[in-house]
Amino acid sequence: MKVESNMGTHYFVTYSCQNYIHRILALAESLENQDTECHLLIYTEDKKVSDIIAGYSFKKVSAVHFPEMYSEKYEEIINNRSRVGYIFTCKSFFLEDAMERFDGDWFIWIDGDTSFFAEPDSVLNLRSESILLTPHRFTSSFEIFKSQVGIYNAGVAGFKKNEIGKKCLSDWKLKCIDWCDAYVDDENQNFADQKYFDELSRKYEDHIFIPHAGFNAGPYSTLERNVKKEQNTIYIEDSPLILYHYQGLKILSPRWVDYYAARNYVPKNHRKFIYKPYFDRVQKYTLELLPKYAFLKNTFPKIHFNDLKIQLKRKLEHTSNLGFHL
Repeated sequence: MKVESNMGTHYFVTYSCQNYIHRILALAESLENQDTECHLLIYTEDKKVSDIIAGYSFKKVSAVHFPEMYSEKYEEIINNRSRVGYIFTCKSFFLEDAMERFDGDWFIWIDGDTSFFAEPDSVLNLRSESILLTPHRFTSSFEIFKSQVGIYNAGVAGFKKNEIGKKCLSDWKLKCIDWCDAYVDDENQNFADQKYFDELSRKYEDHIFIPHAGFNAGPYSTLERNVKKEQNTIYIEDSPLILYHYQGLKILSPRWVDYYAARNYVPKNHRKFIYKPYFDRVQKYTLELLPKYAFLKNTFPKIHFNDLKIQLKRKLEHTSNLGFHL
């Protein structure tokens, strides 16, 4: 597979398995709708997933079939961590592979539960730095997590295809190979692949670019801030929204969603401008794929009696984040 590129082309890189395909297609469409020179590379070890993506004929999106993800080459790493921890570890593998396959400027990891609201080129073009990191920018109710999960959010992390960018990416990869799993390691003060960026940001201090607050915004940075829409642009306070990270969003069925599966309340404007349009898109792909692919039924959680009690309590307290989409 070859993607035509030129100087200034930027590549976003993500991963999908069968259970995430509806969210990944929603992400793909969100980039496809932008006036951008950027390209999305979706890594997967699953041929069925890559075939589904290819079937949509996106112009700015490519599936990269990566069967070696579960080869003997990585057997020792696979056996020492959970599946989620291993996927976290593989982020750096995918980015290095993308740099080898494609000519481009920035190579940026983005989690699959993200969505573009505007073109990202204006943020990325003409930057002289080699590393892109996005702080959580925690609001007050999320600040308690900072010491556990770190300053930066690993849902978005970028590296230029130059000496410094490659060196930092390699450092991150080696740290993740040493340890990376989906929990807080209190003994060594680590969390997944994420908290390593606290240390790496100090080592590469002079080479780091931190974009504005609308690039990898999320509930941790926005739920207590004002969201508004002016002339088709959504703003988080005064920052135009480019990329949103739907951390904590839980899809319950093709029509029911918990916009944030925690006690933090998602305000009305956030739902209207950010959450509802996203789930409408996810729902569209879910309903398209369900008749053809039975595996999608396994993506919806089993609802237990205690879950219903919690939701009822939150409904009575006017803090429910449940949404129903026809």
